[in-house]
Amino acid sequence: MQNTGDDAVRKQVQVAFSELAATIHEDLLEVNARLSAQRFLLEQMYANLFLKNPDGFTRFMQGALLATQERSTRSGPISEDSALELQARIATHLQRFQTSVEKRLREH
Repeated sequence: MQNTGDDAVRKQVQVAFSELAATIHEDLLEVNARLSAQRFLLEQMYANLFLKNPDGFTRFMQGALLATQERSTRSGPISEDSALELQARIATHLQRFQTSVEKRLREH
């Protein structure tokens, strides 16, 4: 009898986790879509803004990367390891953004 009750509880937990995972997956897809759309629009805007001054964009991004190294972890208390990881991730995204905008500038 105990096993049947345990099996029922396990099944309920599995169903609950499955539903929770589906909700989280849907939320992540929505956030990803929103961020992708915003990134696309920003890339377009920056490419248009720096269309006649691509070197200015490169200087701008170099300044942004430098600022990231100096100020990216000032939002709250954070361990040194987490700060370094955060800086690396921010730098990676900025570099991807720069590469994409520079590609758009070359295509014009």
